[in-house]
Amino acid sequence: MNSPLRTLHLGVGAIGAEVVRLVAADPRFRIVGAIDVDPAKAGRDLAEIAGLEGPLGVTVTADLDAALRESGAQVVVHSAGSRLEREAAPLLRCLRAGAHVLSTCEELSFPWARHPDLAQELDREARARGLRVLGTGVNPGFVMDLLPSLLALACQRVDAVRVRRVVDLSQRRPQLQRKMGAGLSLAEFEAEVASGSLGHVGLVESALMLADALGWEMDELKEEMTPVLAPRHIRAGPLRIAPGQVAGVRQVVTGTVGGRSLLELELVMVLDASEPHDAIEIQGVPPVRAYFPGGIHGDRATAALVKHLLPTLAYAPGPVGLLTMRDLPLTPRRGRDEEEGTPR
Repeated sequence: MNSPLRTLHLGVGAIGAEVVRLVAADPRFRIVGAIDVDPAKAGRDLAEIAGLEGPLGVTVTADLDAALRESGAQVVVHSAGSRLEREAAPLLRCLRAGAHVLSTCEELSFPWARHPDLAQELDREARARGLRVLGTGVNPGFVMDLLPSLLALACQRVDAVRVRRVVDLSQRRPQLQRKMGAGLSLAEFEAEVASGSLGHVGLVESALMLADALGWEMDELKEEMTPVLAPRHIRAGPLRIAPGQVAGVRQVVTGTVGGRSLLELELVMVLDASEPHDAIEIQGVPPVRAYFPGGIHGDRATAALVKHLLPTLAYAPGPVGLLTMRDLPLTPRRGRDEEEGTPR
């Protein structure tokens, strides 16, 4: 890179702000625009929204088309939503304006099975312009799909894969605690699940991506979501949970072939989890097991992935179009010259 990569940031919530802080501190990048639909953020300097000292000289706006037209952004960093049906339209506008898209939209990580028409449209628009669009994040995008698929390369044969991720919601932002049902009664939890507004988005996408990497065609892919009830009084910041109230969620996706379970992804997100961790078990020849005490922090690691993938998305040789995390080279994040402030 001879000049900084120009980035425009669409969505400056918790994840988007974390990305902005990382990108703003890296001389390889220059932030040229920011968009957020929250009227309380419009007209303010991006540094103020992201919690940075001193102005960035970038004013947050709600007008995506004007920002795309005026900024000359090379990559749009999209951190605005989880559901592809809601996010596809702005993503397409970014591509049509000539910008690559790097998104934390969970359903974009592997959209072909559940949103084939939208996936085809995004792929077609990106290919026509020689651009890339990629959904990334810790989960989906890394811990429960890419990482086990990489570990499986060490196996001569893979018979089954089990991945378990336990997250302590007490250490996470209040918005995520509410999204996992913390503080609800059992009846309220069941109503929220029925409305589709509760739980983690993207576990099915992780299962689909991992199965595709292993060459497995599932006969059935089943997702279950159950509440985890508090066994005692729990305090998490201002939140107070009584025994019997919902403390979090357990989600499991199981993939079967011929009636046999080959793939199981289990995600437990609960207040005051006693042993947060990420665990990967591959049954095969040879068997492979990996265990990460404490687990990989979702927000911070997602922001890190976005930052490290930006140059790869824009400059690496290889395919264009709608990609997955398996399609891009995972190159070292920085060379010695870049550490000293001179991009190679």
